[in-house]
Amino acid sequence: MKFWSFFILCFVTLIPKNFTNDIILVEDSSYVEKPDEKFEVTDEEFIPTLEWQRVKPGQGIPKGLHVRLNVQTGEREAKILEEEKPKISKEFEESLKLINNEEFYPKKSHNEVTHEEEIRKKFKSYDELKKELNDINFNVQTDFEIIKSLLEQFKNSNRSDKVTILKDLEFYVHQFDNGLLLCDLGGFDLILTELNSTLIHEDSEHAQNLIIVLGSAIQSNSKVKVYAIKTQLLQILLNRMSTRILKNELLSKFIFTLSGLLRNFPFAQHEFLKFGGAEILSNTINKIESIKLKTKILTLTDDLIREKMNIINSQNDLSTVEQYHKINLVDELIQKNWCDHFGNILATAEDHDSREKILDSMMSLVEHCQASFRNQDLINLIKKLLNIYKNLAEKEHENDDYFVKFVKNFKILLNEIKLKQDL
Repeated sequence: MKFWSFFILCFVTLIPKNFTNDIILVEDSSYVEKPDEKFEVTDEEFIPTLEWQRVKPGQGIPKGLHVRLNVQTGEREAKILEEEKPKISKEFEESLKLINNEEFYPKKSHNEVTHEEEIRKKFKSYDELKKELNDINFNVQTDFEIIKSLLEQFKNSNRSDKVTILKDLEFYVHQFDNGLLLCDLGGFDLILTELNSTLIHEDSEHAQNLIIVLGSAIQSNSKVKVYAIKTQLLQILLNRMSTRILKNELLSKFIFTLSGLLRNFPFAQHEFLKFGGAEILSNTINKIESIKLKTKILTLTDDLIREKMNIINSQNDLSTVEQYHKINLVDELIQKNWCDHFGNILATAEDHDSREKILDSMMSLVEHCQASFRNQDLINLIKKLLNIYKNLAEKEHENDDYFVKFVKNFKILLNEIKLKQDL
């Protein structure tokens, strides 16, 4: 063994200085000898790290390290062996460029802002906790230590204790860096595995706590979105939504997580359609009775349609525009009878917020939904609502225009339907 080590190192010393340092993997050696150099064996322990470190003459090193001879200095160096990163497709790389561009980060919806405010009210901030714990001379842990500890507890906890742990994790992973920590520490995979093995129809509450942690980590965090796609979270969400009748609370969490994954991520949107996402959402609307959830689904698809239009119209770089041109969400929705949903949903919606979102979605698709929108019952309903909001607008304070916008949009919708009908 020593003879071969001596032979290899002698060969390396003959390499010209402009060559890159050769890397050797030590598999079965307690030390590496340097030829033609006298030295005494030292007992000083070599502690390897991920960075290159000088190996002193005569110093033993552990097995399995990367070892090289620095041809510039003539000294041996070693570090811990790192696994080669997996290769990803060119299409995936283009998607990463897009979602890493802060210009395309979506403005948070009212529901997302409200949800975050509710979370903040439930828990004290890190600075508040740190101050209180410092006052009693308590040792404050970093977020890394806390998340790591929570995940260790989760592995060995019963169902009841896991509820508390998941609520704590939900609070922490809202922060960008903590969402990445959840992935790096194996927490994302751990929770997803638990979700996939949970009998949702028997334990809906536990499934809610699991999915909301994943959804919170994904929100506006491009790197976690990429990680989620690799773990097949999208397929799991769509499978559960298509094969189970979910309780309203759980379905709401599923839509929240799906929405966070798809927004401003064209690769995920393409995969969503490939796995039949448009049909699954259309069938879901037919199965549920909650107007709030139906409106939430309409809003998600409307946001994705408008996102594509904005990207194409804003004349972004060609690669970005090309990615969005490949996403045929509108065509998929029309094929799945999406236009037929609006009449019933608008007729049963009673609050202004739901009506506003339904109206916005109808205006985005009016050009494609003429056959359904020309239904006389739907036209009569739109006219009825137009009169209601005209009366509300007249009573509105002069500085407010909330109901005025309803009147304006209902008129535009009716004119679009009539114009297309006349043509």
